[in-house]
Amino acid sequence: MDSAPDLSPEPPQTTTIGRRGFRAGLIAALPFYLAAGPFGIIFGVLAREAGLDLGQAMAMSMLVIAGASQLTALQLLSEDAPAFIAILGGAVVNLRMAMYSASLAPWWPGVSQPYRALAATLLHDQSYAASLARYRAREESTADRFGFYLAVGVSTAAIWGVCTWVGATLGAQLPEWLDLTFIVPVVFLAIL
Repeated sequence: MDSAPDLSPEPPQTTTIGRRGFRAGLIAALPFYLAAGPFGIIFGVLAREAGLDLGQAMAMSMLVIAGASQLTALQLLSEDAPAFIAILGGAVVNLRMAMYSASLAPWWPGVSQPYRALAATLLHDQSYAASLARYRAREESTADRFGFYLAVGVSTAAIWGVCTWVGATLGAQLPEWLDLTFIVPVVFLAIL
């Protein structure tokens, strides 16, 4: 089924997260861990090589949660670009998130503003792609749709953060023959 959501008048605000959808989201996110984990390690290693301390690397990783944007900003910083330019470069790469949020919002009628704000912090390629595919494929409650999105977003962000920490703290100890840079395109293949 490839139909758009019902855009009838907004129902009353809800703060319910569907457990069934949340469990399904945890399962659907599993393949993303295989790509996001090593990608997070790469980011942690590169962040330290670019001169960020552990706190800065972790803050960037957990506030942005977008590998392509983070790598763009890191590249600019490592080339001695002003911080403003690095932030702007990362923001331009992340403009796709505005389109993502616009296409997800109609699927969540009645979801309260605080929950929508939470959802904005968890918006990344994986949470968007998995959620939209599920929403188009099945009829389910708004609570289950939102629960699915949250599970993919939270769990993938957690893996990303843990693996960033691993890369930032243990990256210098990784053997030279272990080249993880191939993971970057694999992340996008996993999303497809």
